[in-house]
Amino acid sequence: MFSVSGRSTLGWGLLVAVLFGGAARAQSVPWDTYADQHSSATCDLVNAGNAELVVLSDTGELVVVTGTDVAVVGSFVDADLKVFLGGTQFGVIDFATDGDNLRTLWWLTLTGTVVDVDPITLEPSDSGLLPSDFTRVPCDACPLWDVPLDCGGVVIIDTDSDGVPDVIDQCPDTPSDEVPDSNGCSCSQRGDCLCDLDTDNDGVADCNDQCPNTPDGATVDTTGCSMVVVQPSPIFVSCGNTGALTLAMMFCGLASMRFIGRRPRRI
Repeated sequence: MFSVSGRSTLGWGLLVAVLFGGAARAQSVPWDTYADQHSSATCDLVNAGNAELVVLSDTGELVVVTGTDVAVVGSFVDADLKVFLGGTQFGVIDFATDGDNLRTLWWLTLTGTVVDVDPITLEPSDSGLLPSDFTRVPCDACPLWDVPLDCGGVVIIDTDSDGVPDVIDQCPDTPSDEVPDSNGCSCSQRGDCLCDLDTDNDGVADCNDQCPNTPDGATVDTTGCSMVVVQPSPIFVSCGNTGALTLAMMFCGLASMRFIGRRPRRI
């Protein structure tokens, strides 16, 4: 990993305003916002091929906000929007047209392809893809940021109420009875199953059935898995005298106690 000392020259918000014709809005969040000089787009989310990032206002450091907010150690974005890692330039931040013909903000290589970020090491690489190869590219960082209070007053829109904000929801009309993935798509929308099927006839559609081969007549929970009670095996004791009988009673009592409180087990 790399390390970079403090940020240079004037306040970043002022520099952004100069670079983009004064269109940068006031900062209510701890990262920078950019306005495109060729369109009406204003973005604070920098898109890589497999991650979204922001540029911290006070340090110029890149922070990945996909999942948990993690800083790319050694990263630095200068006043010309050049990205440096340990003093070596690795691309630029710039607006480009995505596959939906919308202008969004990107971390690009010097040849104009989109940068990828390794999810574990955070090391960048060239994806070999152009911005036009991507669709439904988000532009707003607030729904992804870990500290909601930093986005005070920002309204997060979730049209289909599936728990995934519209800005990152790739399937905006998820049925209310289906569970979406992190992209906001249920299995019927992905096409990897048919939600009107119930192969094992347990009353839970295959789309949501976590136990697709439930035995006939079994009682199931909402995930389609049956519930059974585990019964103790019978214990046989041969008693030849009073002492043995006493021991047998004690043994049987202890054996019974082992199963007190036994709960149904999902299989």
